[in-house]
Amino acid sequence: MVRIGEEVSEKELSKEECLHMGFTGRPMKGYIYITTDGFDMEEDLAYWIQLCIDFNPLAKASKKRTPKQKK
Repeated sequence: MVRIGEEVSEKELSKEECLHMGFTGRPMKGYIYITTDGFDMEEDLAYWIQLCIDFNPLAKASKKRTPKQKK
């Protein structure tokens, strides 16, 4: 699973080894799942890592949940 942003993920999803990422049946925006065929070569893995690194400064943190109060 990689987080590379919405714009880049839409482009990468055209590749055979890339799938929409979603745990609940809904795709997670900006994330994609890469099958093992997509990173079996060291150059392939380096490509995906670089995309993640490039997106990292643009990523926004998730909103913090407030803890539930105990009764």
